[in-house]
Amino acid sequence: MGASILLFAQRGTTPEGALSFALELARRFGATLVMTEHADESLCPAGSRGHRDVAQQDTAAYAHLEWLRQEVRATGRDVSIRVLHGELPAALHQALTTADLLIALDPDAGEDLRRRSRMLALEAACQAGVPALALPAGWRRSPGHRLLLAFDGSSESRAAFPLATGVARALGWSILLLQVIPLEAARLPRHPEIPPLLRRLRAAVRRSLQAEAEALAGAGLEVAAGVMVGSPVSSLLRAARLLRAGMIVLGSSGRGTRAGGAPGSVATAVFLRARVPCLVVPWRGPAASLTEATAEEVAARPLALADTGGGTGSR
Repeated sequence: MGASILLFAQRGTTPEGALSFALELARRFGATLVMTEHADESLCPAGSRGHRDVAQQDTAAYAHLEWLRQEVRATGRDVSIRVLHGELPAALHQALTTADLLIALDPDAGEDLRRRSRMLALEAACQAGVPALALPAGWRRSPGHRLLLAFDGSSESRAAFPLATGVARALGWSILLLQVIPLEAARLPRHPEIPPLLRRLRAAVRRSLQAEAEALAGAGLEVAAGVMVGSPVSSLLRAARLLRAGMIVLGSSGRGTRAGGAPGSVATAVFLRARVPCLVVPWRGPAASLTEATAEEVAARPLALADTGGGTGSR
């Protein structure tokens, strides 16, 4: 059975760019894309007997999803639509039990609402043990992007490697494997032995990281290694901005993630603040159906969309 990607949209979602990218990613993986939206019953008007008219809100949600589908001119064979009912966290978690990846489209709204929406998606995905990808509203990718893959030496961060390499291979991107040494240089004591120690530490980390990069490059990818010193969250976001990264990928290594609990603090902060697509992979890694394709199979799949983020015709 092929993979299933659940795309969570909200009223006010901007279809251009991000939605087209989600559709392309699904097609590249040979996955079914299921577009979902929540029918918020609290917004339903009350009828003559005081009961809420749920059907009206349900119809509005279906209409919005159909409009989004038409915006990318996807046929029913490419994309299916589904409306979620009940309390949103529980409904989203239930929908994720049959999904291999969650893609959360940002609402075209203020920063607070955007972050709340991402947090809800991330928590539901981690509880279900499913990778979560946040797509900024109106985001467009351009040729030559590279994927920024965060690594901290843990098995949890290494669990993100298979899906990261699958995405890079599918989209024709190179990978920068980046490890951040969590030291605030400005807070270290001013001692003449500190700079040489930092240089030796950085060199040792780079040697170890280079071995990881060479192993990834063995899969036929262009992989470079980089080391930064400082706050992990600030360093990853800064690197993504300076390198014009097309995506940040990192594993979730928070307490309880192995039991479907909350994501790690670094993963959460980067996921909420990233201005480019950000993918958080749970400790168990992605489903095999998202990563088992060979390089030849991926290369043989047609590009669904142009790099400009435009629409695509029916397949």
